[in-house]
Amino acid sequence: MKFLHFKGFHVVSYWFIHVFTFNSAEAITLFPFVIYRNKFIKAHEGTRIHEAIHIMQQIECGLVGLLISGLILILSGSLLLSLPALLLFYILYLVFFLVNLVRFKGRAYDEIPFEKEAYLNSNRSSYLGLRKPFSWIKYIK
Repeated sequence: MKFLHFKGFHVVSYWFIHVFTFNSAEAITLFPFVIYRNKFIKAHEGTRIHEAIHIMQQIECGLVGLLISGLILILSGSLLLSLPALLLFYILYLVFFLVNLVRFKGRAYDEIPFEKEAYLNSNRSSYLGLRKPFSWIKYIK
């Protein structure tokens, strides 16, 4: 499927990174955008692969969230109850982070399955073409 190779829209915004990550990130992916701190980081291939992996993870979770949202809407008739499912990636990310705060303390961020997959494969330029859907699941401890 061709859409599975979508790598997002890449922009540079020091301001956005500074305000929304408290100046702690080099780049952030908020589907469908990848926002970089500066043009040098945007040019770094490893960072681009890392963020493209996040795009794929967000597409996968978005499709599952859409399915869950539709089921909730059908069963409850409430659009309001079904909307959070559309944010499945971000909800899971937060849950993994909070659980990891208890389990791993200072390594909470590093142990998020989405981040583990992206970091461990950001130096493999062929990874996106070989990656199986929901590969991040195997990084859940």
